[in-house]
Amino acid sequence: MSMRDASHIDDRLSQSVEPSALAGLSRAQKERLSSILDDYLRALENGFPPSPEEVIAAHPDLAAPLESYLASLAELHDVAATFGGNLPQSEQPQQEAEDSERRLGDFELLREVGRGGMGVVYEARQISLGRRVALKVLPFAAVLDRRQIARFKNEAQAAAQLHHPNIVPVFAVGVERGVHYYAMQFIDGQPLDEAIADMRRQRDPSARTETGGTTTTQNALDDETESPSDAPRHGTRSGKPRTPGPEYFREVIRLGIQAAEALHAAHSDGIVHRDVKPSNLLLDAEGKLWITDFGLARCQTDAALTQTGDIVGTRQYMSPEQALGQHALVDQRTDIYSLGVTLYEMLTLRPAADGTSTTTQPARSPRHEPVRPRTLQPQLPADLETVVLKAMAYERDERYLTAQLLADDLQRVLEGQPTVARPPTLVDRLSKYARRHRRVVAAAAAACLAAIIALSAGILLVNRERTKAEQSFARAEDYFKQAQGTVDKFGSQFAGRLAEVPGAESVRRELLADTLEYYETFVEQAGDDPALRAELATTQGKIGALNDQLGLRDEAIDAHRKAIAMLEGLVAAQPEVDDYRRRLAVCRNNLGLTLSRAGRFEEALDQLQQAIAAQQQLVSEQAQADGLHSELAVSFVNLGDLQRQQGADDAAEASLREAIRLQEQLAETARRGDGTGNVEWLRNLAATYNQLAALAGQDPADAVGWYEKAVAYQRQALEAQPEGLRHKSDLATWLNNLAAARARTGDLEKAAATYSEAIDLQQDLLRIAPLDRAYRRDLAVSYNNLGLAHTRLRDPENAQRCFRNALGFHRQLVAERPLDLDVQSSLGGVYNNLGIVLEQTGQDTEAAEAYAEAIAHQRIAQENAPGVPRYREFLSKHYFNRGRVLRRLDRPDEAVEAAMARKRLWPDEPQRLLSVAEEIALCGAKTPSEGQLTAEQCTQLALATLRAAVAAGLSLPEDLARREAFANIKEHPDFAELVSDSQQQ
Repeated sequence: MSMRDASHIDDRLSQSVEPSALAGLSRAQKERLSSILDDYLRALENGFPPSPEEVIAAHPDLAAPLESYLASLAELHDVAATFGGNLPQSEQPQQEAEDSERRLGDFELLREVGRGGMGVVYEARQISLGRRVALKVLPFAAVLDRRQIARFKNEAQAAAQLHHPNIVPVFAVGVERGVHYYAMQFIDGQPLDEAIADMRRQRDPSARTETGGTTTTQNALDDETESPSDAPRHGTRSGKPRTPGPEYFREVIRLGIQAAEALHAAHSDGIVHRDVKPSNLLLDAEGKLWITDFGLARCQTDAALTQTGDIVGTRQYMSPEQALGQHALVDQRTDIYSLGVTLYEMLTLRPAADGTSTTTQPARSPRHEPVRPRTLQPQLPADLETVVLKAMAYERDERYLTAQLLADDLQRVLEGQPTVARPPTLVDRLSKYARRHRRVVAAAAAACLAAIIALSAGILLVNRERTKAEQSFARAEDYFKQAQGTVDKFGSQFAGRLAEVPGAESVRRELLADTLEYYETFVEQAGDDPALRAELATTQGKIGALNDQLGLRDEAIDAHRKAIAMLEGLVAAQPEVDDYRRRLAVCRNNLGLTLSRAGRFEEALDQLQQAIAAQQQLVSEQAQADGLHSELAVSFVNLGDLQRQQGADDAAEASLREAIRLQEQLAETARRGDGTGNVEWLRNLAATYNQLAALAGQDPADAVGWYEKAVAYQRQALEAQPEGLRHKSDLATWLNNLAAARARTGDLEKAAATYSEAIDLQQDLLRIAPLDRAYRRDLAVSYNNLGLAHTRLRDPENAQRCFRNALGFHRQLVAERPLDLDVQSSLGGVYNNLGIVLEQTGQDTEAAEAYAEAIAHQRIAQENAPGVPRYREFLSKHYFNRGRVLRRLDRPDEAVEAAMARKRLWPDEPQRLLSVAEEIALCGAKTPSEGQLTAEQCTQLALATLRAAVAAGLSLPEDLARREAFANIKEHPDFAELVSDSQQQ
């Protein structure tokens, strides 16, 4: 852009920010005027506006501004209405008139491409230069707000000052018919938030909607809904890698470099963006990134637009200082933080922190660190994770000082060079943990303290002995065993015990990470010492297991393979040593399990089969070795689970039955020994029966038998260790699954009794650990499932009681974490189920209210995670159920509103649109009260929806005119024409 262009822009922006029509109006009058214009615009969009004369007559003190604004509003609405091409051909205006309606100054509006809180963006053509541009228009009602206009002006001014190949340039600014706008380069591409949503959608499998199998964490929803659509989903236009992997990560790094360098250019000109997020980053067809939307930017040389205490930005991407309203601390590091959070989301396909609304609460606190990216994407390069976490550090002084330094470090990752950013040391983690967890549950705190003290003592011992070992290798093996024993006892073993301490999961993971660090240090310093080769192999196996627990799959696979290579060498050199063969088989089993979790099924199958072959040979040689039988049983369980995932159900059943045969022998041997049995063998046997039952999905009677055995063995484990919370929790899970299987056989009485038993156990757990979130959620789900059983038993009183108990727990969980979207969705599901029971008892008004609550909560989930298919499915069901009740209540306007909301969920799904058209047509059959939609208006909305369905690819069914829903409109000439046109096509 030339300097002359920039000067022109500055001159235009220096005009008054308040239209002359508003001069002399009080603040109350301006607010009332804004409300009147909003109402008028809604009426325009609905197609039934009052006449301007009526509006002016009702508000004589606002006659002058209304006369001007109503006319402009109507003109602009006409412009937008022509974009869709929905007018009949006979009603299309002449080309000259159409061009006039679409013009705004020197620009001809072509189509709307996006909208947000700061304006509406159109694709347009600049008439004088014949070039395509993006035209951003300030929302009409916003002209009544000085600060809105000032921010709009600020956005154009900030962008106009910047000259960088990755920042969208501004061409011109103007005001036309009271509408403020500015023109910028048109980027033909996709916002990154849509690209991320597309990838989430591709990766998110369809979730089950009723409890069964091996899970009890989801609510069932009513089946009385519209039929699912078979229409395919559209992909993105980008040809870039769409699956996280090495190439995708390199692409994200390149985009991150472009964004960081563009932000550095803005910072160098004294401009802080303050709203960096995926939706403000555009990706064009060539893979180039563009930064847009400087509406919240702050120029350091100007007075701030934000009033004291105002919070501006998008919470999910705000830096902590920005979210806390600490404006004096907001500088370039705020943008660096936001870019770091954006990169985190691009790499993991999950937000770093829940939330998108503007609020005075920060999205993060020192107590709530984001999940490490490699836990979610184990194949992510370690240096890339370190760079991203440094960029989004909670303390701004720990972030990169400039965006260019971030870009430079990203370039180093791309080139495989060492980065400036370094992962946190053990001391860093411990000090950070101390700051975050000043108050921890007493049991967890004591456990953590004991573990840290013991582990620290062990590490000191290791360091002291390491110095001696360097002086005398003859003592190396004794040193290793002593240090290894200390770390094993207070690392891995104690971490296992922490798994049963409520609220101690974060402590457990940190302890595992510290133990892993020690093992890796030992392996590095021990080198290839032949005296320690067997212990080195075992340690590599432990490293693999720990990495697997921490979700670091690639590192786990690498460590397991190293362990196997060492043990293969030992077995080849000393085949008579059974311990080496046994360790090798266990390592192969563990590698197979990790490969299976990573989705590498063929490799996993090979390792598991080798492990089983070796273990069977060992068992044949040492028939009385119970430990070998147990290890072989575990390998068969893992093999069965892998075969199930591959769809080989018969083979999976055979593997699980062999595991059960071995485990039952072990349990019987243990019972003969001391009368109690080995608790872990009993627990494993119960879990294997549970997996076998899950395979019997097509035969619920078989599933019931297997689940009953799982429950029986788990009861024995609990009786042997009644204080074990894990045993009680597992028993409740197996009981839930047994209840679901019984419900599928139609044995609803037994199903309800089994659900009740699970609830009793979960209530006991909650009395022991009342703050444990997982226990509360499990109990809420069980109450919901019991409510569903009572619903099918036609016992509405008990069904309502259960659903209301479930609601109580769900509301607590939502209040604690409003943007735990799965819980929000689950709460919506329980309200939906309550609505169905209320319908059964004739309480339609209360049912409508319950469905409204279901919609409110499900919308939070769907709008914050539009890429999760089940949220949209559930929300559609809630709208459908509410519309049905509203029609019975003779509230057709609200029923149409619910149907139109459902229509917006499925703009390109023909079968869904057909269902919506039926709903609207049924509303037209109701006799309208005064002020409600007329039958003709409902007919036109139904016809418009049918046309949309046809445009989306629907071939109208031959029986359409005979369907009851269309009985009242089938004689309408437009309906007949639509059917005729469809038949001809």
